[in-house]
Amino acid sequence: MVPLPRACLLTLVFLPAMGCDPDFDSGLIPDSMEPVAVTVQRDPSMPTALWVSWETEEPGTSWVVYGVDGEASLVTSEQEESTAHRVEILGLPASREVDVQVHTLAGDVEYVGSAQANTGGLPSDLPSFILKTPATLLAAADRFMLVALHDGTSSWLMIIDRQGRPVWYLEGEAEAEFADIELDEESGDFVILQQDWTGDQAALLRVPLEAPAQIERSSVELAHHALAALPEGSVAYLVKDTRGWSLEGEGEETTQVAGDAIWERAADGSQRLIFSTWDWADPQRYEDWEGIYPDELDWTHANSISYRAATDSLLLSIRNAACLLEIDRETGAVLAEYGSHGDDWGFAEGTEPFYYQHDARWTSAGNLLMMSTPRQADGGYGHVSVAIEYALDEQRHQLVQVWRYGDVDPLEARSHGGATRLANGNTVVNWGAPTGAIREVALSGQTAWEVKARHSDGSEASVFGTVTFAGFYPPGP
Repeated sequence: MVPLPRACLLTLVFLPAMGCDPDFDSGLIPDSMEPVAVTVQRDPSMPTALWVSWETEEPGTSWVVYGVDGEASLVTSEQEESTAHRVEILGLPASREVDVQVHTLAGDVEYVGSAQANTGGLPSDLPSFILKTPATLLAAADRFMLVALHDGTSSWLMIIDRQGRPVWYLEGEAEAEFADIELDEESGDFVILQQDWTGDQAALLRVPLEAPAQIERSSVELAHHALAALPEGSVAYLVKDTRGWSLEGEGEETTQVAGDAIWERAADGSQRLIFSTWDWADPQRYEDWEGIYPDELDWTHANSISYRAATDSLLLSIRNAACLLEIDRETGAVLAEYGSHGDDWGFAEGTEPFYYQHDARWTSAGNLLMMSTPRQADGGYGHVSVAIEYALDEQRHQLVQVWRYGDVDPLEARSHGGATRLANGNTVVNWGAPTGAIREVALSGQTAWEVKARHSDGSEASVFGTVTFAGFYPPGP
């Protein structure tokens, strides 16, 4: 390993955004430096993670500068004062040589040591990603993406870097899928809905970003499709709500009809009902009425929820009714109804309505962003999906299309597609199943980055959700 200049190392730790500036004076340069021996071991549960250990005579604050390909330019978070130091390095690609430099600052003395190690290989059945478009200058600064994948027989959670290389993974349980994933902005944890294929058993998973092997699991029944991270560690999630109903024009016979409900699980494990579609409208027939449930008629088919902190409300996507409901989190009251159902918020002239929508969410500008499946000339729908954004015309109470992507080079998305607006204005578009395509695009429509998921046998993998994030460690002090 080629050692970096000492002043540069201090700059990387204390002001990582500045780069290496030999003239920078941090004011924290110690009076002396002491060498230490460094031990590096692979994490037995994750071959792409390394544990780095060293000891110092005096207790001090420690960190590790690390990197691959001879570039030690990344920094872990600070560890508490100790004489026995142990730091885990996450976010490394497989089968690569890693350069490590350890640092402990103890008063006027800095302990420094260096080592090299290799990450391990990946499981042979792990899905892979083809890098279709390397990150351009238009791409967001986020370095990693959490992806949920599924192929009908197995499911995986994977974190990939900008080269499409897996740096962390978790195989799902048999006959289950990772239906939805989100990043809890308050805690920095990932929250995940794992659902079995029958739809009866499910679980909420909480995965700490800095320790992804420490998974908390909470069982929930009848949960499906979607969740949303809420303040103070709470999570909202969709639940199938089946009741008996006598359908209009079909006599007095009672039919089992599947609606949907939103439940909230607090950090202490308590749960409460927020909203049910049975309190919103009476069941009515839609074209996919006899869809996915073997013993019930599929009435609403809610398929996504998202949280809006500014109004403490939830946005619920009801696919079969081609509408979105904004719901007060505290009372469960419907604050607004957007789309083709009812007469609250309709569409401006010249604006194409959304249809078979999925992953609806608010943008920071107050617009509605989602995936939509345009109707065909015969009135039916195909499988080509587009990302579409609507502004709200408050005066006319109408939705106005302001952005759309996916008409050029259209891709098939039969389910689980999504569109997420990033902080830099780009949008990550995920075409779900079965295409496995993930594309970051600028508002101009230019591709900033693209990967395609593949199973180990080379077939297309279905992507059920994506979350981008900057890194495993917070910025240095």
